[in-house]
Amino acid sequence: MSPLLHRSGKVRWRSFAQVHVTRGVAAGVLLMSTFVGVLAAATPADAATSGYWLVSAKGNVYNFGNAPFRGSEAGKALSAPIVGMAATPDRKGYWLVSAKGNVYNFGNAPFRGSEAGKALPAPIVGIAAFSGGGGYWLLGAKGNVYNFGTAPFKGSEAGKPLPAPVVGMTTTSDGYLLVTAKGNVYHFGDATFLGSEAGKSLPAAVVGIALVVCGPPGYWLVTAKGNLYPFGSAGSSGSEAGKPLPAPIVGMAANACGPGYWFAGGKGSVYNFGGAHFFGSKAGKKLQSPIVGMAV
Repeated sequence: MSPLLHRSGKVRWRSFAQVHVTRGVAAGVLLMSTFVGVLAAATPADAATSGYWLVSAKGNVYNFGNAPFRGSEAGKALSAPIVGMAATPDRKGYWLVSAKGNVYNFGNAPFRGSEAGKALPAPIVGIAAFSGGGGYWLLGAKGNVYNFGTAPFKGSEAGKPLPAPVVGMTTTSDGYLLVTAKGNVYHFGDATFLGSEAGKSLPAAVVGIALVVCGPPGYWLVTAKGNLYPFGSAGSSGSEAGKPLPAPIVGMAANACGPGYWFAGGKGSVYNFGGAHFFGSKAGKKLQSPIVGMAV
């Protein structure tokens, strides 16, 4: 990545599903988010998160804890698999996105546009919500960033040679971070670069990224085998590294202003660490399609 200036001063970090964006391994892309990534849903800034959602490749939405169910694409004819989910800042609605850039909105999540029907250089791998609630970003596997509504465009890796597909995205108040399957981290706007796993031998592909929500900047990367890599103020509360998993990890989410985080597995398992409480999962249940992302 070309050198970017790091802005000085403290940044209030918020986590978005895909959170970060999440990625959908089973959907043939990565997030996502994870991407999710994986990855990323807006969370309240004054309390620990008390619930989460899982989304499947066929658009099923599963809600746990105080995360409300606002609808899904289950049973509908989709032009492409769902690859990610993001919640509105007040958690009263959410968006789903497909690999072809279709955006489906539920609850109070407004529709601000999509990439549906357009020729894309690479599949969409995730969606992230803007903290103001009036917009969102879509992320492409080649580093393209598509902004809609009030979500500002701060740059992308589009057209640049990448060592691996981009798989996840997570956002700050005025910027965002992208991560590749090989652990490269690219920062834009007010997002601070705090390190990466680029050039290192990883036990599995990185599948998601999540931000420290409150306090000094920090973020985590997670792999398909549950390895966790913390940077900045992000500490480790544990991982699934070295453990037998029923399916690959597909994304992670950070716990609001409380410590801890969750991992989501492709078969509906949810792994909680630190102060992130367990509110349920789809583990051991028959799913219509693999889980591809998580939002909080």
